[in-house]
Amino acid sequence: MQYTVESTEHRVSVVFEGVLNALDLIFMTRDQKYRQALQHCHQVLLDFSEVAGAQLSEQDTAGLAMLGKFDSNMAHGLHLVVVVRSGMSDSVGATVREIFSDSTWQVDIVDSPAQAELTLSLNIK
Repeated sequence: MQYTVESTEHRVSVVFEGVLNALDLIFMTRDQKYRQALQHCHQVLLDFSEVAGAQLSEQDTAGLAMLGKFDSNMAHGLHLVVVVRSGMSDSVGATVREIFSDSTWQVDIVDSPAQAELTLSLNIK
């Protein structure tokens, strides 16, 4: 798995490729560029459209949920858009919703980067 983090004035974008596992998400949540961007961005885009598969157990999801709750408490009121390929939207979407379930973040799951751009453009703060 590989990921890249990019940020602009309003958005932090993370693009994942390869096979997704818990360590990838842990490294992403601890990535200094990602964490700094969370403090000043209003939007987060997680793009899993190039992910070939996922290896996440229930224990992985529970651990990531704890880390996600920490991040969501660090940055309030963000808009998170998650891009997943068709066929993976149920499992990845459920995992992401669990991770950010009790936060102030608005979470949208979409199936293409173009749809993510449209969704985020409608909600620029």
